[in-house]
Amino acid sequence: MKGGNYMNCLEIKKCIEYLTSDDMYFVSFDWHSLNDRGNACSGRLDQYDNEEELKNFETLQNLVYEAMPKGSSLYGDCVERMSMYFGRNFVHYNYCAKLVARALDGISSLDELKAMVYQSLRFRYEKTREALHRGY
Repeated sequence: MKGGNYMNCLEIKKCIEYLTSDDMYFVSFDWHSLNDRGNACSGRLDQYDNEEELKNFETLQNLVYEAMPKGSSLYGDCVERMSMYFGRNFVHYNYCAKLVARALDGISSLDELKAMVYQSLRFRYEKTREALHRGY
């Protein structure tokens, strides 16, 4: 957990709407690495170093629940994207909210999220271009 997140519910909702508005924005995150197991760099994401980290994450996750209520069209859009990304028929609400909270952890505004997505897409574009140039 990167610390307290300073976005409010409305800002979080706008971020989720942005991420679900386009497949390219959504896949700019490695959603697989946001599960409880994490990845080689992050380690496990379901274990916290201290009580404050856990409290910060729970606060952020509760804001995601508030911004994306179960059964809402925003939740439907997010679940649809995650289902396609993971190759599953359905993604449970709590799991979806947990991954969204982890994706938004440390992001303080929609503009910051857009800049991060742009950098991710630019990096992918450059890597693809280099691979094509090498003939792969």
